[in-house]
Amino acid sequence: MYYKNGEERFGKLDSRVYAFFAATLFKGTYLTIARDIAQQKARCILDVGGGTGDLIRVLARTIGSARFYYVDPSEAMVRMARKKFDNPDIKDRIKASLGDSTHVPFNVKFDLIISSFSFHHWAKKEESLRYLLKKLNAKGKIILYERNKDEAHGIYSLGKDHFLSEKETGSLNLKGAKKRIRRLGSLLIVEIWK
Repeated sequence: MYYKNGEERFGKLDSRVYAFFAATLFKGTYLTIARDIAQQKARCILDVGGGTGDLIRVLARTIGSARFYYVDPSEAMVRMARKKFDNPDIKDRIKASLGDSTHVPFNVKFDLIISSFSFHHWAKKEESLRYLLKKLNAKGKIILYERNKDEAHGIYSLGKDHFLSEKETGSLNLKGAKKRIRRLGSLLIVEIWK
């Protein structure tokens, strides 16, 4: 229902395979992203395309006073994430639902909207970003974390279709919005705000 035509879909089996690899391969990266996000001082954070929920779980432990919202278009991913969020230390601060980059079912304005390793999947990138900009507080920001296609070498070059280049992010046409592109190790980070 939430997937757009042409987007990679994650069913029950795909989600389990992804979860297995993400838990190992992205663990250090999620800690790096969490430290970067903690510097934003956001109190209300939405993760779009949150996958297995690993990043939100790390964030909830890193930023103790923030509220978190999570959406993903895969029912299997949402089920996995909800199990990870069912921890007495964090469960009261996280709301999870089916949704995507053009449908966020929460009636909330966010300080920060994040997406890690999901943006490259979005079929309607500019339309999605314009929609998400409307979900921000006055001083809110969108931050996209992706692997940098320009830095993919060796075994990582095999998955380049799951990476993003500076040229691709630089060509986003978001009239009236500001954009900054930065790097953090192998990550390409795109910040967008009003």
